[in-house]
Amino acid sequence: MPHEVPFEDLVDLVEGRLQASEAEALQAHITNCAECTANVAWLRRVMGLMAADHLVDAPHQAVARAQGLYRAPQARPLARLTMLWRGLGAPQWRRAGAVVLTALLLMGALWAWGTMPVAQAAALASVTGQVEVLQPGSSEWEPATPGLRLEAGSALRVGAGAAAVVQYPDGSRTTLAAGAEVRILAIDGRRDGRASNIRLSQQAGHTQHEVASAHSSIQVETAGAVAQASEASYDVWVEGEETEVAAGKGQVAVSAGHSKASLAAGEHGRVAEGEVKVAPNRPTPAPKHNYQPTPEATPQAPNPPAATSVPVKPGRGPDITPTPKARPEEEHGSQSQTTPGPGRPKDAPQAKPTRPWFWPWGRLKATVTPTVD
Repeated sequence: MPHEVPFEDLVDLVEGRLQASEAEALQAHITNCAECTANVAWLRRVMGLMAADHLVDAPHQAVARAQGLYRAPQARPLARLTMLWRGLGAPQWRRAGAVVLTALLLMGALWAWGTMPVAQAAALASVTGQVEVLQPGSSEWEPATPGLRLEAGSALRVGAGAAAVVQYPDGSRTTLAAGAEVRILAIDGRRDGRASNIRLSQQAGHTQHEVASAHSSIQVETAGAVAQASEASYDVWVEGEETEVAAGKGQVAVSAGHSKASLAAGEHGRVAEGEVKVAPNRPTPAPKHNYQPTPEATPQAPNPPAATSVPVKPGRGPDITPTPKARPEEEHGSQSQTTPGPGRPKDAPQAKPTRPWFWPWGRLKATVTPTVD
């Protein structure tokens, strides 16, 4: 007889909940089944211990709940989906549920398809001067033209006075200056082109890299260093065994062996002899300012000359600010003062004189009020 007796039936047999016919059939099976015989013996021993006077019975609700959980069939995902489908009730609700479920499945499939990493290709956006390309599988350098497709393994070199711009699918760019030589090691990203991961090898020259988003990255490998950034812009110079990296925007990670550094915007890293040294690109902005002044935009205030260098003539407004320590005799001296020529604009800014608190008002008025000769 095949063994098809569940454990619950053995429990019912020991507890005496089976009918006479069911109990006889089960006893006949237990006689010829060593496994069921052992289970029945264990159940009777446990039931005997539970029925002892020194033990406390479990609450009836807890026993019923445990038995219900034990006897409940294992719910399957398909059975749950069927129960949910039946719970929608009316046919119109079922149709609406089917439409929503189908839309969700399609959206999930499209998202998975779009985010799946695939191999990508770059394009040569612009070429100025002599630029050559070495395509994978070729041994000869050929003139590069705008719109040329660049894949992993493609190499570019830029001649003197020339430049080239490489455009990636996500909008990131790499600009090669004169004398630069770069090879694309790998380029992949999302199928929809919203993210790209680029690995470049730079042998010489100057390159500039602009990463379009935080999901993209451009990594530049040189003979002695590796620079990588996301949603940032940075420059790389290679000359012999030395590498220099300058961060223009965002954070740029630079590593050389065990030496690592993170460059913030405006910082400059130099890699030499396996060590990364960081320094600012330009002076730090003055406190309480959110911008970096340039020499052209920063007005330079001239140093005020000494009060005795240009005496002030009575009756004419001074062109320089008198110092509080000037004496009346020096202010009203007889020496002449240089006056603006006829070519000087009338709206030119004049230095505002300052007066000490002890000056008489009449003398101050005579000093600062311009007169016509």
